[in-house]
Amino acid sequence: MDINEAQEKFFQKILNNEGSKRTVELYKRSLSEFFSIAKVEKAELLTKKHLTDFKNYVENLQGISTKTKNLKLIPLRSFLRFMADTGIHSLDGGAILSPFRIRNGNNKKLDLISREELKTFLSYKENPRDDLIVNILYATGLRVAEMAALSLKDVSEKFQITGKGGKQRYVFVDEKTMGMFEAYKKSRDDKDGPLFTGKYGEQLTTTTIQKIVRERGEKLLKLNGRKITPHVLRHLFATHLYENGADIYVLKEMLGHSSLNTTAIYTHVSTDRMSDSYKKFHCN
Repeated sequence: MDINEAQEKFFQKILNNEGSKRTVELYKRSLSEFFSIAKVEKAELLTKKHLTDFKNYVENLQGISTKTKNLKLIPLRSFLRFMADTGIHSLDGGAILSPFRIRNGNNKKLDLISREELKTFLSYKENPRDDLIVNILYATGLRVAEMAALSLKDVSEKFQITGKGGKQRYVFVDEKTMGMFEAYKKSRDDKDGPLFTGKYGEQLTTTTIQKIVRERGEKLLKLNGRKITPHVLRHLFATHLYENGADIYVLKEMLGHSSLNTTAIYTHVSTDRMSDSYKKFHCN
């Protein structure tokens, strides 16, 4: 297939999946940079050498941060995945196009819990309010302050919030968590008050929510110095979506980030976790 035709199909898919025109323009710019180096006219002529050459080119760029370099790789990875999914070309560039490691000491890696630990943490039954708190944090990726500000009438399978910096975005809730919410709502005497309330009906503060999450983790899991916080659950939300194939531009919108540089951290966490799993389970 002509490479331009393949790209147009790719861009159309982004738009069909509610991606923005700005996202498409960013992808076009990055892929144009790649194809100016690869110089191929047919999609099936792309090889691993083209990918290696491009990554070497990006690695040697001067005057830009490691995060920015990684952002140049993301559209190409997405494009290759699209071609594989649609049968255009099965070139696997995941390993070659893995992110460059950020070595800035200010970018501290979170020590996340495993999926098995997360399942234990979320499925434990303590009380309807606290059970819903931890499940909504993971299901939506909301910041703790964003969740604390919600009222009962705000929550549905798809609802809009105004987040950090006045940025509006849509939030999605899965069927299981919605079932928990509906059961919790029926137990409440008021139907339009704060989503989470204390003993006297007062809106829970972010500090109280953080304490609920932390103490639940300490009670259920052998943390060995790790901490479970609302931010960790938000991090797990993003990391798991990315590991399961979510596009980073979609993640940016779902997390309410103003810059892709912030969202790009989840590509590193994902790669680190795959590396950890390899070292743990690979037999040699």
